[in-house]
Amino acid sequence: MEGNYLLKGGLAMSIFWWIWFDRKRRSDEDKKILIVGIALSFVSLLIARGLALLLPFRQRPLRNPALNFQIPFTLNPNVLIGWSSLPSDHATLYFCLAIVLFFISRKLGLAALLYTCIVVCFPRLYLGIHYPTDILAGAVLGIAIGSTVGIRKIRQTVADPFIHWMETSPQSFYPVLFFCTFCVAQQFDGVREMGKFTFDLAKFVAHHHHKIG
Repeated sequence: MEGNYLLKGGLAMSIFWWIWFDRKRRSDEDKKILIVGIALSFVSLLIARGLALLLPFRQRPLRNPALNFQIPFTLNPNVLIGWSSLPSDHATLYFCLAIVLFFISRKLGLAALLYTCIVVCFPRLYLGIHYPTDILAGAVLGIAIGSTVGIRKIRQTVADPFIHWMETSPQSFYPVLFFCTFCVAQQFDGVREMGKFTFDLAKFVAHHHHKIG
C-alpha cells in the first residue's frame, strides 16, 4: 500500500473527476471547491516540506538506534535518507484532500478521512517511516489548510478566474487541469525529480565554470 500510487493519489483524483462530471451537481460551487482543493494540495506540500527543512532534523524511526526497530523484509533501509520525518507530507496532503471532499459531501469526506488513516498513514507507521506524532502533525496541518476551502472569499478569489477560463477556453483549461491532477496523483514525485535534476545540473555547471575561471 505504501508505494502504490493507484491506491492513494490515483483513487483520490478519480473521485475528483467523478465529482467534476457528476450530472447531479449542477452548481459551480463544487467545481470551485475542487479547483481550490487542487491549489491547496500544492500549498500543503510546500508548507510541509518547508517546515521539514526549517524545524530541527528528526531521524526516521527505522534509523533510530534507540528503538531497535525491526526493518520489514522488503523495505529499502536507505529510503528517504537525509529527509526529516516531521511533519509527514503524505498525511498533510491526503488529510487536506479529505477535508476538501468533506465540504462537498460529509459522507464522502468521512470515508476519505478513514481511508487516509488506514491506507496512507498506517503503512508509514508500520514501516518505520514516521512516528505517530509526525502523522498527527501532518494531519493537523492538512486539515487546517484544507479547511480554508470553506471560506467563500477564498473560493471566489482563487476559483473564479479558472471557471471563466473553463467557460471561454475548455480546450486549454482541461489539459492543464488534468496535468495538475496527474501531479497530485503522483504526489509530485515527477516534479521533485525534475527539480532535483535542475538543481544538480545548475550546481555542476557552476562548479565547472568556477574551475575553468
